[in-house]
Amino acid sequence: MSGPQEHGIRSELIATKILLETSLPALSSTGANDRGENYGPFLQRRVDQPVIESRFTLRSFRDEGIGGGETAVPVPVEVERAGGEYVSSVEASIEHLQSTIIDASMLRWGDTAETYQEYNRQAHINQLTLLSNVMHGVYTESVRPFAYRVHSTVNSFLDDGGNLNGPDDRPMDQMEYEDKLERAVASAKGVDELCSESADTIKLAFTTGINQPTRLARSPPSSAGGHGGGVNGWNVSIPQAKVSCRVMDDCPEWIHKNKSAQISYNRAFFSALDAAVPHEQTFRLGRMTTAEDFMVDTDLYEHGLFKQAAYKTVDEVSFLNDGGNSEEDSEIMDGHLVKAAWVDASMFDVLSGRPLRDRQWYSRNRSEYKKSIEEGLDVMRREVEGTGASDTA
Repeated sequence: MSGPQEHGIRSELIATKILLETSLPALSSTGANDRGENYGPFLQRRVDQPVIESRFTLRSFRDEGIGGGETAVPVPVEVERAGGEYVSSVEASIEHLQSTIIDASMLRWGDTAETYQEYNRQAHINQLTLLSNVMHGVYTESVRPFAYRVHSTVNSFLDDGGNLNGPDDRPMDQMEYEDKLERAVASAKGVDELCSESADTIKLAFTTGINQPTRLARSPPSSAGGHGGGVNGWNVSIPQAKVSCRVMDDCPEWIHKNKSAQISYNRAFFSALDAAVPHEQTFRLGRMTTAEDFMVDTDLYEHGLFKQAAYKTVDEVSFLNDGGNSEEDSEIMDGHLVKAAWVDASMFDVLSGRPLRDRQWYSRNRSEYKKSIEEGLDVMRREVEGTGASDTA
C-alpha cells in the first residue's frame, strides 16, 4: 500500500512470515513411577504446532530528482517511532485473534509425512493471510508516514531489502524440513512399536547422529586419507557416525544390570550400520567450494544413516517369534526376544530422562559449524593464491 512522501523522503515497511519450525510428532514425559522409570503411561505423545513468526523491515529513500533515482537514507526519527507503534499494534492484534481461534486441525501422532506437509503448508498460508489482513486494518486506522508491503516468501522479502534477526534466524530449508519430518514420523512409529511389546522382551531404542561433521582438514598432498580431491595440502575429512542405545525401562531387570550385554547390542547395531552406509563425497574441494557444500554433505550422510538404521538395521538386530528369525538367531540371543527400534535424538532424550534441547540450540550449532568452515576456506584460498597453485583432482 502506498504512503506519503515528505521532504523528498519516501518510507516503507515490508513484512513477511517466516516458518522457523514445522509441526512434528513429539514426545514428553508426564512423570515416572516410584523407581524413576519413564515409559508407557508416563510418556505423552503430542503434535507440536509450527513456529511461524512475523518479520518487519522499515527503510527510507530520498528522491534524487529526474533521472537520479532514489538513495537509501536513515529512517527519520518520527517515521521510526510511528513504525514501531504500528508494528506493536499489528502484533498485539494478531496475538489476540490467534487466542480466539480454536485449532481445528486433525493432525494426529501417527499421521503420515504427507499429512504433516499439507498442514504446515496451509498453516503458513493462513498466517500470511492473517498478517496481511491485520496490517491493512491497523494501517487504515490513521494516517501513516510510510507505505507497507507483505511478501509471500522469505526470499522475496530478502530480495526486496528485508532483514532477519541475525545469522541464526532463517527459514527451514525445504530438504532439511522433509528429512526432519521423515525422521520424526519414523521415530513416532518406533516408540509405538517398543511400547507395544511385552515386558519380557528386551526392547532397545537406538538413535543415530553425527559425531563429527564433514570437515576441512590439512593433509600432505600425497595423503590417501582425503576425499573429494585436494587443494594445496587441504582435503575433506568424511563425517563420523555415532550410535546411542537405551534399554527401555520396563524391560527385564537382568538386562539393566548386564552392561556388557548392552554394549554388545550397541556394537552389533553400529557394525551393521557402518558397513551398510558407505560415505560418498557429494562435492569436489576447490577454491569455489562453499560452507554450504559441507553442510549439505553432512546432512545427506546423517539422513542416509537414519534410513539404513530405521528401515533395515533395526530388523537385523531384532529377534522375535514372528517366523522371521532362524533358530540360529535365537541361540545367538540366548533365547531372549529382542525388539530394536530407531528414534530421533529428541525422543531418545525423553526416553533417557534428559532435558530437551530447543530449536535455538540446533540453529546455533549449525551457525557455528558454518562459520568454522567459512574461516577454514578463507585460509585455504589465501594460501592457494599465495602459492599460485591450482585446484587438483
